[in-house]
Amino acid sequence: MHIIRPHYRLLPLFLLVLLFGVLPNLSAARIYDASPLPYEDSASFDAATAVSVSVLTEEGVLEGNPDGTFRPGDYLNRAEFMKIVMHFYASDDAVDLRCFPDVASNVWYAEPVCRAKQYGIVRGNADPDLAENLWRFEPTRRVQYEEAIKVLVKIFAIPSADGEGDHWYVPYLDAAAERNLTLPGLAVGDTLTRGEMARLTARFFAHSEGDLQAFLNAEQGAVNEFCEPYVCKDGTIVPACTPDGHQINYFAEPCLTHGGQVTDDEDPVDQDGDEDENDNDNATFDPLPGTNTSANILLLGETSSIMGAATLFSNSEPVDIRDILVILENPSDSVDHFLVYMQDDGEYLGRASRDVTRGTNYYRLHLPSSARMVDRREEFQFYVRAVTKGFHDGGESGEIVEIDSLRLEGNGVWSSESFGQSTTDDYAAFETSRSRITRIANAGDTEDTLFSGNNITLGSFRLEGEVGDGDGSAKLHITNLDVTIEQHGGVVVSDVTLGADGTTERHNCSVASNMITCASIPESFTSFDDVDRVMTFYGDVTVPDSASSAHLRLKINDPGTTVSAGDVTWTDGTSVFTWLASGFPVAVSTNYMR
Repeated sequence: MHIIRPHYRLLPLFLLVLLFGVLPNLSAARIYDASPLPYEDSASFDAATAVSVSVLTEEGVLEGNPDGTFRPGDYLNRAEFMKIVMHFYASDDAVDLRCFPDVASNVWYAEPVCRAKQYGIVRGNADPDLAENLWRFEPTRRVQYEEAIKVLVKIFAIPSADGEGDHWYVPYLDAAAERNLTLPGLAVGDTLTRGEMARLTARFFAHSEGDLQAFLNAEQGAVNEFCEPYVCKDGTIVPACTPDGHQINYFAEPCLTHGGQVTDDEDPVDQDGDEDENDNDNATFDPLPGTNTSANILLLGETSSIMGAATLFSNSEPVDIRDILVILENPSDSVDHFLVYMQDDGEYLGRASRDVTRGTNYYRLHLPSSARMVDRREEFQFYVRAVTKGFHDGGESGEIVEIDSLRLEGNGVWSSESFGQSTTDDYAAFETSRSRITRIANAGDTEDTLFSGNNITLGSFRLEGEVGDGDGSAKLHITNLDVTIEQHGGVVVSDVTLGADGTTERHNCSVASNMITCASIPESFTSFDDVDRVMTFYGDVTVPDSASSAHLRLKINDPGTTVSAGDVTWTDGTSVFTWLASGFPVAVSTNYMR
């Protein structure tokens, strides 16, 4: 018989760990807020993520990454998700660890995945050509929103009908939506980040505690329990309260934000329904983003991360700001316009469109008179995001986009004289692409035993990526790869080959000193435009019998830059890229030790 109880086992450090039980609420009502968080990157969390992470941290059930970060923008695969959420469903019953043909009985996620199958929480990916006992689980694929909803509905015992047919997920989404447990901005087919998983999980947890509304108010920055959220025509729910609990009259349509992002067709609309891209009678907000591992790649057809920010002020007199200018180093065919926000609270100011009267590298946002009055010596801080054209709409792959300066123009309030001030900062260079690598990470355990042998596993890496919106013909394929061998104690590596999930073939790589070089890699090994891939290095390993302390691991070291080649060469189907928007090192494999 299964029981739901607290379960506080430690997981491998490379996983985000949520360990908390679902118990009746026997104490006073919980206070939901964004308490100080013990994560190095917590200052970058948006308000909703901060509250959710705070709730789980307060419960003593959340553990971050070994470097002290939480990394809410990182994606989860299905194995990691099940390892996390099945801690809600502890059981003393024995579990058959041979539950799916693609889940080995000795892998770290076998127990929670097989326990979930045993209790009917998961069944595998239906295949009409196979018997049900041969359905695969696909552990390395990113977990999708509807899959997570189904699992949480079942774990938290929320009444629903089992879904069948082409739209199996409908009953679970309906059950969650009826209880306000769905996550605004996400839809069927979307993949979950860690931050989104924490927010979704926290909703179900708060519901189980009987105080979901208090949690939602805190997530929205509201203290007034009677302050209702605004529901868009597409069903998206946006906050409708100020931080002090006052009701906000939001625009009827279009709804302005989806998941914290303002996109190409989401400019403000006047209360009377007349479109005005620079309207400032009402404010919308864009939460400051967390760290984006692909921040320096401009994905065509998408809205970018922050490309530049500025702090400007007038020493002499108050200023009526009339124009905000984004000036590029060189004209761009790919950037359609920029979205401009206030830096302190993410308030959306409007769209900066190309101003050909000044030059093809100028983008201007014009503000109505007195819309932005800045007092003498008061700082005016803002930031910008780029909105790029899709590849089939004129966006160009491989184009370098860099801001030269950001500028304010207006009139002095006392003198009525013209005012102008520009930044002198250096801004990061971005490169446009039809696709991008979002993450390369260790796909194995953190540590394992080192031994001699032929054709044994040297290390595995998970490849994750995405393509631009609507660009179905884009590719994402690693063509060349340099991997550093980190060895100690006289370990020798030779005859290295590269393999990958989805193929039984091997690709020969060369070994010179402490470097593995894999050139001209076929697409069948490292193409991952529509699904995550795991690539594995195999080789002959010799460990001296006399070595009492030896170790071996692989490292993808150098991410490179827009002007210097790194260890990974990849293509989006049009251009070749020799760098990644990643930290250093890019990824480190399992550490094999004796």
